[in-house]
Amino acid sequence: MARWSVIFQNSSLIVCCLLIYVAIDFRPNVAALLPGQALLYLLYALIIVIAILANMTNLARATAIERDWVVEICHRDKNTLASMVDFFSSFVCKC
Repeated sequence: MARWSVIFQNSSLIVCCLLIYVAIDFRPNVAALLPGQALLYLLYALIIVIAILANMTNLARATAIERDWVVEICHRDKNTLASMVDFFSSFVCKC
């Protein structure tokens, strides 16, 4: 899960950077293709959607890694895992 989220995050970051480059460097050309600069607004919306997806995959990666390391520390023992989760939950609530 973590590997695929990193791949998707990096790919969407590359696509987002390319779209920003197109929006900045070729703005007059892109704006002239459709009336009312519709293509330019569509490009902006696409950049925002891809950035949101990249942010969500970053959250998925962080969640997958955070959950995995606690399980590995506990050696997959359910009692130890329960006490560790209880400890970290109380620690987070105090912060």
